Amino acid sequence: MAVNEIERFHVTIPLSIQFESNSQGVHVVGVSMPDERVSVLGLDDDQPSIAPTNFEPDGKVWPDGLQDLGLIAANESLACPDFSHIEYFTLHEDPLIIYIPNFVSADEIMHLLESTKESFSPSVVYRHGVSSNDDNFRKSENAWPPRDEILQCIEQRAIRYQNLESKLLMEPLSLQRYHENGFFSYHHDQFDSPPNRLNRYSTYNVFLQGNCTGGGTHFPLIRRPEQSAWCDYIDCTSTEPGVIFKPIAGSAVYWVNIREDGRGYRETMHAGMPVKSGTKIGMNIWSWKDTREEVVQTGTLHVQ
Repeated sequence: MAVNEIERFHVTIPLSIQFESNSQGVHVVGVSMPDERVSVLGLDDDQPSIAPTNFEPDGKVWPDGLQDLGLIAANESLACPDFSHIEYFTLHEDPLIIYIPNFVSADEIMHLLESTKESFSPSVVYRHGVSSNDDNFRKSENAWPPRDEILQCIEQRAIRYQNLESKLLMEPLSLQRYHENGFFSYHHDQFDSPPNRLNRYSTYNVFLQGNCTGGGTHFPLIRRPEQSAWCDYIDCTSTEPGVIFKPIAGSAVYWVNIREDGRGYRETMHAGMPVKSGTKIGMNIWSWKDTREEVVQTGTLHVQ
């Protein structure tokens, strides 16, 4: 069977998962639907932990009165390398999750790493309307590369690749660096409330450097494909439920965060698995879409 012939998987929502924490970390122990609890895989304390932190919902909700965002549009007039025939494989159809083996080139990676090597600072988390440092939820560093022609060509590629009629905007592209024991616990990229507004429509999780063990991107609610060809890109030996994408330099995982009506997909909950040794560097590309009738004008506030 061809690598992109993936079985379709449907899940009933609303859906939440239960976690059990101990000194070793966090384990999935069950799934809840309305008035019903369903056990999952009988996970026990002897299995590897998902992340070395207690799980909390990320609570990424909008504070009252927040209207403007520091969003940017792709420079469509810039002459950039042709990536129109880029190879990709569909992992999941609803929500859409795609794996792109060669999203950025080796030269682009070298430029991004060189231009940011002196500018990394501790990452923050955004929960309950407040940005803060929380090493129990996220342990990494962020940097923002200069918006030169190389970066603008990556922005253009990210927008064109989605092939949508509606105009998408982007947050400024950011890099994330994870040293040994670095991680990012389970969260959604979209904002939860209200659903009918400007929101993070899609995510590119781009791997720039994967000289590490561990450090994959984990989707615990997405069914792992059975086709062995996927094992080149995902961890087929993991005992964790769901899918863990390997941090392979140059590749990207793309997924859609919200439905057409503005409601978020719960199944896109994900985590950056702990880096056991070495260093991982990634890049986030968040595209924004307005699901309201009245379009909000862009402003100057950066949200991450």
